Amino acid sequence: MTRGGRRSVFGSFSGQFDLFVTDFLPGGPMVQRSSPRRRQQLVSFGENIRRWRSVNGMSAAELAERAAVTRDTLRAIETGTGGRIDSLFAVLGALGIADTTIEAIDPFRSETARARIDDILRSGGAL
Repeated sequence: MTRGGRRSVFGSFSGQFDLFVTDFLPGGPMVQRSSPRRRQQLVSFGENIRRWRSVNGMSAAELAERAAVTRDTLRAIETGTGGRIDSLFAVLGALGIADTTIEAIDPFRSETARARIDDILRSGGAL
């Protein structure tokens, strides 16, 4: 499929439809959105969600109800196999960790990112 100078290739993996998207950007590298490392990150993230549920003494059914998501959606999030971002944040909110999660990815709280931000701002750039 070609759109605006980009070609995407979708593939199947292990009997499930994993999103393998390779973009050929003009003058840029190929980007693969799915990889073994990404898969492990999703699994680890989901395991942490499940651990937070356990720390809060909630069953899966209770957390799903509090987050207003289906049990299948919660299962997908906890196993790292799917879920929409709004469903993820509903679960994080029901666990009481949505704000902590947002703060964890704030580039202004990272020394490495802060140094880059300072360089960008010094050179007249904006964020």
